[in-house]
Amino acid sequence: MGQPPMGQPPIGGAPAAPGPPAWVPPKLPPMNSHQVQTTMECTLMNTNPAGCAGRLTTMKNAGENFALKCNNIGSCAAATMTFNYVNSFTQRVEQISFSEQYAGYGATVIMDSTQSARKQYIDKFECKAPGACLNTNVKLIGGASLNDVDCPY
Repeated sequence: MGQPPMGQPPIGGAPAAPGPPAWVPPKLPPMNSHQVQTTMECTLMNTNPAGCAGRLTTMKNAGENFALKCNNIGSCAAATMTFNYVNSFTQRVEQISFSEQYAGYGATVIMDSTQSARKQYIDKFECKAPGACLNTNVKLIGGASLNDVDCPY
């Protein structure tokens, strides 16, 4: 007996080996679900080169209810954090918080909604320790806005 033509089962009736299983897409949570909330925590002191201090960080289309928390001494000092939205359905950044002394010293927070039909906003901007927001700048561009500012110091 000879070999069967290409694509035909082998002669003798033995079935061909099954192919790999089909790919099944993962189930994603709804976009407004608590499961998609994202938090960026800057916990290293400004003396640690692996931290957020002094860095330029751009977050493109950060998710709904995004939170940025700088929670160590000088952890975001002299950093520039840009929230850039392009054709985004996201509405708000839930919180930007500087909770320790000098955590946001000289930092710049930029929210740019210029390229998005929906205009984003920062819901809570907090400075929770003495000097936490000393010389901090917030720039709101293209219709972006800021709701609640809590800076008792």
